[in-house]
Amino acid sequence: MTNIGLISALAGKEDEIYSDELNHASIIDGCRLSQARIRIFQHRDLDHLESLLRFSMATGRRLIVSDSVFSMDGDLAELPGLVDLAEKYDALLVLDEAHATGVLGSRGRGGCEHFADLGLMEQRQGSIDVAMGTLSKALGSFGGFVACSRSMSRVAVMARRRLRRDGDGHPPFSTLPIRPAQIGRDPNGIVVLSLARRMHLSHAAEVHP
Repeated sequence: MTNIGLISALAGKEDEIYSDELNHASIIDGCRLSQARIRIFQHRDLDHLESLLRFSMATGRRLIVSDSVFSMDGDLAELPGLVDLAEKYDALLVLDEAHATGVLGSRGRGGCEHFADLGLMEQRQGSIDVAMGTLSKALGSFGGFVACSRSMSRVAVMARRRLRRDGDGHPPFSTLPIRPAQIGRDPNGIVVLSLARRMHLSHAAEVHP
C-alpha cells in the first residue's frame, strides 16, 4: 500500500516513470495508478536506463523507481549508478528499501548504508530523493514509512488518502518485546530492534524447545 499511494502521489499524466523490470508488484501497481508514462528498463541495466532518459519526452517530472533488494532474485540495485543518472538527467530517485531495512548496512539502515559502508556512497546518501520501507519483515510489525526531505514530504503527504481506509486505525503492534514507538524514538533504533529480536527468538526457543 505504501508504494501504491506514494508513487501515484508523486507522478501524474505529464510525468514519466523509469522502472526496473523486476520491481516489486506494489511498485508496478503504483506506477499504473499514477497514469504517468511508464518506461521499463532491463534489470539493473544502467546503459538501457540512460538511453531511455536521454530520449525522454516528459514535460513534467521524471522518476527513477527501483527496489534496493529485489524480492524474487535477492540481488541488489546498482544504486551508485542510479544516483549518477538521476543527477545527470534531473530525475527523482525513489527507492524501495522494504527488503533491505534491518538486513543491509552496518546499522541495518538498508541499501544506501550498505553502499556507503563499501565506500561507494559515503557522501551521497542524501541523493536518494525518496526512500520507502516496511515495518514488517525484519522489523516484525506492520505498516510502512516514507523518508524524504521536508519539501518532498509536502508532496508525498498527498498519498495519505490512498493509504488510509475507514476504520483502518490499527494501534501500534509488534511481535517483539518492545513497542515500535520506542524503536522509532531511539537514535539507535535498529540496534535496539536487533537486541529485542534476539530476546524474542531466545524466549521462543525456551518455550518451544
